[in-house]
Amino acid sequence: MLIGLDLSAAFDTVDHRLLLDHIRLEFRVTGAVLGWLESYLGSRSQFMKIGQHQLPAIGVDVGVPQESVLGPLLFAVY
Repeated sequence: MLIGLDLSAAFDTVDHRLLLDHIRLEFRVTGAVLGWLESYLGSRSQFMKIGQHQLPAIGVDVGVPQESVLGPLLFAVY
């Protein structure tokens, strides 16, 4: 359980810009595919809600979604 907790936290530390640069330079991904990945990572936001109180959503530029098919793959590439 402790290993899973550490791995979960690691997913939250992936910097989008560094990940995209790595994909572009190391794997030579360009064009529409790179644009799709930028869009996928760039459209993330988060907010906090406690009871009836909610803070405005803010953009997030780190982390990959763990529940998606791409999340573990992008983490492994990073």
